Amino acid sequence: MYEMLTRAELTILQNILFESTEEAYRVADLMRDHPDSFTSYRQVHHELGHLFIEAGTELLEMLDQGVPVA
Repeated sequence: MYEMLTRAELTILQNILFESTEEAYRVADLMRDHPDSFTSYRQVHHELGHLFIEAGTELLEMLDQGVPVA
């Protein structure tokens, strides 16, 4: 999925995912006292974290290979 993106687009996606992951952790921290609420969002936070890592890994691979910005 990520190979269709330019390095600039992937960088933007990585930034969006980073901010979303930070927000998910902030919300999870606020819900610490409400276990039922945390459980309902747990899968979303889990998937968001994986997307962040995937996009970051692809970006690193592009940078290591010297892929030019399109």
